[in-house]
Amino acid sequence: MDLETTGWSPEQDAITEVGAVRVRAGRVLGELACLVNPGAPVPAEITTLTGLTDAMLALAPPIGVILPALLSFAAGCVIAAHNAPFDLGFVSAASGGAGLTWPLAPVLDTLPLARALMDAEEVPDHKLTTLASHFGLPHEPSHRALADARATAGLLGIMLGRAADRGMRTLCELLAWLNAIETATAVG
Repeated sequence: MDLETTGWSPEQDAITEVGAVRVRAGRVLGELACLVNPGAPVPAEITTLTGLTDAMLALAPPIGVILPALLSFAAGCVIAAHNAPFDLGFVSAASGGAGLTWPLAPVLDTLPLARALMDAEEVPDHKLTTLASHFGLPHEPSHRALADARATAGLLGIMLGRAADRGMRTLCELLAWLNAIETATAVG
């Protein structure tokens, strides 16, 4: 899953685009892509970053109309995102504002997953663009929700392969391992 927004704060800014890819065993089962009217002007720096303009979003539905489709699309899934707290913070805030409950689904964040599963000398940073380029993913991140969701899905497949190579075969094993790394990092 990936979102584009009018800024960085879920409390002050709004969602402008939603992209999601449903994947099982490396196969794409479906995609969801929606422009969203944020109900406020898009700041110039966000238009420069994403290419999304007020004119493009003027006739798009508000997030309250989009959320039921996203909730249905994500039902029963593990949610994966690159820097998941950002996206989930916005979806959670928007859900609360629309009187909906975002499900407490398991979340795999490809950012700490890549940090944990890659050698330090492999890439200079763990940005989605850097990782997609490094692995030659067919979908290049572009600060557009569906393209970034596709790149995240590709990256997730690679990271799950690396986790399996280290003996992690289940979601519980992977989440416990990541939690142990986060705990050790916070303590150390």
